[in-house]
Amino acid sequence: VFLEKGTVCYTQHNELKVIADVYHRITSTVDRYYVRDCLSLYPDRFSLRFKVGEKVDVKRKSEWMEGTVQRIDCSIVQLRFSDGSSEWYPRGSYKFKQVLYGQPNTSHPLKYLQRLQRYREKIAPDITEEHEEGHSNVQTQLVPARSLTTHRVPSLPSQVTSYPLTVITPLLVWWPRDLGNHSCDENCVAGEQIIRRIDHKYGPLVRPLCAGFKRLSQGGSISYKTPCGQIIQNYSQLRRFLECTKVSLNYEHFDFSPRINAQRIYEPNPNSILASLNDISNGLEKCSIPCVNEVNNQLPERITYMTERKFLSYSDELMNNDGNFLSCCSCQDDCKDPAKCECIQLTINSYLEVKEVDNPLAPSEITYQYKRLYNEVRSGIYECNQRCKCSSSCPNRLVQFPLSAKLQLFQTGKKGWGVRALHDLPKGSFVCTYVGVLLNEREANEWGILHGDEYLSDLDFIEKQEASKPGYEEDVEELKDSTTDSKSGVVNTTINKVVVGSHAAGSDHGPPKRRSSRAHSQPPFEIKKRRHSNKKIAVREFPKGSIKRLYPADFSEFTIDAKNGGNIGRYFNHACEPNMFVQNVFVDTHDLRLPWVAFFTLSDVPAGTELTWDYGYSVGSVVGKRLYCYCLANECKRRLY
Repeated sequence: VFLEKGTVCYTQHNELKVIADVYHRITSTVDRYYVRDCLSLYPDRFSLRFKVGEKVDVKRKSEWMEGTVQRIDCSIVQLRFSDGSSEWYPRGSYKFKQVLYGQPNTSHPLKYLQRLQRYREKIAPDITEEHEEGHSNVQTQLVPARSLTTHRVPSLPSQVTSYPLTVITPLLVWWPRDLGNHSCDENCVAGEQIIRRIDHKYGPLVRPLCAGFKRLSQGGSISYKTPCGQIIQNYSQLRRFLECTKVSLNYEHFDFSPRINAQRIYEPNPNSILASLNDISNGLEKCSIPCVNEVNNQLPERITYMTERKFLSYSDELMNNDGNFLSCCSCQDDCKDPAKCECIQLTINSYLEVKEVDNPLAPSEITYQYKRLYNEVRSGIYECNQRCKCSSSCPNRLVQFPLSAKLQLFQTGKKGWGVRALHDLPKGSFVCTYVGVLLNEREANEWGILHGDEYLSDLDFIEKQEASKPGYEEDVEELKDSTTDSKSGVVNTTINKVVVGSHAAGSDHGPPKRRSSRAHSQPPFEIKKRRHSNKKIAVREFPKGSIKRLYPADFSEFTIDAKNGGNIGRYFNHACEPNMFVQNVFVDTHDLRLPWVAFFTLSDVPAGTELTWDYGYSVGSVVGKRLYCYCLANECKRRLY
């Protein structure tokens, strides 16, 4: 039984009386919040550990008094005070100084820690502790229990001013403490088990704030204050801190751009939602992907959600997809020195061999920069892989990890379904990959006839790289119609496919091309059907120096189909001024026919903004067809083709 003065007692059932009236006035703030939290969180229990004879500070008669633990009985403890009186208290009572101002026991249920944090914010002022030794007054800055606050964000970008953006103050799982001048070690930060308790509803940039970091803005620059009181102003300092503390956070959890608000989130108005799903990935993604429709009551067509691509049929035949078909690095220091990492050097050397003339990248721009990629690397990125000696914290590992960005599928109206970010995404952030079923050329042709070509996407990395070589195909005669019995290899067909990871026709640079519209798009969107021809397949000799000569005679590149099975990447719409670009990345194989297709942000993306990429069409490229564009960009071409 909870007594009004903040104490408790046990009683027999037969001593309980029927309630005759309800007494609403609980005068003590401490007791009101504790009783509410204790009952609402039941059966989760939380309590302090005591030993008989231990000295404990407790709030009694509005003053701090020292009591001695006399007895412990299950969830309550009896304290004896200097005046000879004794009282029983709940072992988790907010009257204990250790609960109110001390470091919480993180083994307690997360809901309790969150409730305690909210309570601290309401009642806990700065306190002054009197230290007997030295007779000095030391002011201790408390870390209040921060509640989930919601308010309108000022000075939002124009494209999201109408969105219901809010700012959250994340709930802490680790309380910071200023240790002054010291050498940082693992005791300065929360451990992996504690950080794992952070709710995945938060985006990556919020996770350090839950773990006791503070993101500070001063004079237009951003810095982080660590849980132990150190100030970090750039990625170089962050790298040293992460190495010293071995905290299970990474570079992608931090950003020093003043244009990014780590605590800004997008929350649709619940009253405007006509249809919704909690998670279109059905729990397969680490972060759930909600779906909302504020236009009508329709939900997206059912698909088999996939987090990894797979072959339609003969995966065993593709020995190049085996782990042994991978070069690797021997770095023991998580690839700190790019000059010594074989994988990073493979990326750099591959780019230098292309000899790009227009806007060549600097060596530092060719690889990931602290888990960010700011420019498309046409020659591909080679990540560290399963054979490498480095750990998962290696900065050259990014696309291979599960989805970490918080995304939402939503109905756009004229453009059909689209995807928006629920939190700010810094420039160069990895968003997700394009996943589906891998088809060879014959399977792609048959698949297009049976199921349609709306989501077929060519992995034409080799074709685009060889097309950029000086003198490519100068020694090859014009194509002639022939049969497919040539040992030289069968390449061209008259079938149009969706192209992902390549460049627009007639352009050496730019985002990849996509050649059809979505099947679920609403009128006036037209669906461009796949053209199937009965003509004989053209045959040609591969040019001298072509890597295709090293493949089997029946060489063909692969196609990804995401119509019936895929991931969130299948829903990205086109924009004439996109905020994403596509990058080919080699992860599980170095077979140039099988890169992963990854999306990265071209610029800082505020919460609530739709994520788009350029399909790469040119107006008039498809004879007899028109596909109108509704991206509403300033330089919108009004038509895709």
